[in-house]
Amino acid sequence: MKSGFENNRFYVEYESPGRPIGTFREELELAVRAMSEKSGDKLLLSLSSGLDSQIVLHSLHSQGLPFKCAFMHMPGYNDHEYKNIQVLEKKYNFKSIVVEIHPDQVKDEILEQVDKHHILPNHFMHKKFLSMLPEDLDFVAGIEGPDIIINKKNNSKILMEAYWNYENTRVRTLKEVP
Repeated sequence: MKSGFENNRFYVEYESPGRPIGTFREELELAVRAMSEKSGDKLLLSLSSGLDSQIVLHSLHSQGLPFKCAFMHMPGYNDHEYKNIQVLEKKYNFKSIVVEIHPDQVKDEILEQVDKHHILPNHFMHKKFLSMLPEDLDFVAGIEGPDIIINKKNNSKILMEAYWNYENTRVRTLKEVP
């Protein structure tokens, strides 16, 4: 997808993939295979136990592709999701990398980062989670960033989402991770 301004009008262009479009499942499996081919046995899926990460997990497993999973456990806060992870581990016969972060113990550190960067606390929790994962793996998470539109007239940049929008701030946070 390409977007921008032309003749003072905003436009969006969608490019054809150059092949017939398949069903949602076919397209997902194609994307997951491409991701796996790029990473080989270094693929680390961020598994939240939500539907989107479960769909990617199922696609990896059903295609026999190599993967590892990681989960950020915040005891007392996401115990229900952690129980779901354990069910998925049994169903698909794998063991997740579980990183435990106690929000109350890192509260001051997180709030200092919030004040410094004006980014929501949960994004710094995610940054902390990322810093605790093996560095030799390719981390995959469901991240959709904002569309950045550049006004060619004066080269100004416009974000299509609000400054505090969840996905927008997540992208800004990830830019802080080396």
